Amino acid sequence: MSMRFGLLGPVALCHDQRQFVITSTKQRALLAALLLEPNRFISAERLAEAIWGEGPPSSAEGLIRTYAWRLRRLLDDERDRLVGRSGGYRLRVEPGELDTDRFARLAVRGQLLLRAGEPSAASEVLSEALAQWRGPLLADTELHGSVLAELGRLEELRLTTVEYRIDAELAVGRHRLAVPELLDLVARHPLRERLTAQLMVALYRSGRRAEALAAYAQAARVLRAELGLDPGATLGRLQGQVLRDDPALRLDEPPPADDDHSPAAHSLFITYGVDSGARG
Repeated sequence: MSMRFGLLGPVALCHDQRQFVITSTKQRALLAALLLEPNRFISAERLAEAIWGEGPPSSAEGLIRTYAWRLRRLLDDERDRLVGRSGGYRLRVEPGELDTDRFARLAVRGQLLLRAGEPSAASEVLSEALAQWRGPLLADTELHGSVLAELGRLEELRLTTVEYRIDAELAVGRHRLAVPELLDLVARHPLRERLTAQLMVALYRSGRRAEALAAYAQAARVLRAELGLDPGATLGRLQGQVLRDDPALRLDEPPPADDDHSPAAHSLFITYGVDSGARG
């Protein structure tokens, strides 16, 4: 029997190629909380916090038992799939069954290909990784409490993977195609220096030198206004290369930005045995 679970978009449960619709918002929340920590026992208290937030109802434990019973029915009563024990629950998920697992493994594989000097193959694999996202994370489900940290890590990994894909595309000469996406990304993440560096390179290679310098100036203004800091050393070097029309800038793929002011890239890369080597 084949099983598929999804968090990268609406919460999804597919059993033997049949997609199940979970109409109960709280039952979806239970499934999502269990999938965020697969194969681990999660206490009923933590699950209640994830489902209801602060001040869950007095009947929370009984409601969770009901939601778990309904999930077991959807799982075709595979008794070792969803196990309740000592006030907690564990959902067994096999490798490849969960879309976050497939996404992270493809993201790591694409990064390794890029590091190995195979940008074309890396672009394909990283695009496949990003295609695992069917929409916004948990698009139809609201969670609360400590599980939100894991959602933030997944969003960070997604954006980091986008950056690696753009690195790969710039390395194979797709700079003109990258400009519109990068303009949008920089507008949405103005403190993320790596994206600004990629935009500068894409604009410069597209014959838009003045716009590349303007992108640096805009990033500097935002960083000073928001954080009271100057751009990192890598962006400064890149600005100098653009100003002097450094031939290496036209030939070499761009280095990752210094990212002094960006949040650390997420640990799922390390979880799968690869240090991402990038911060933000």
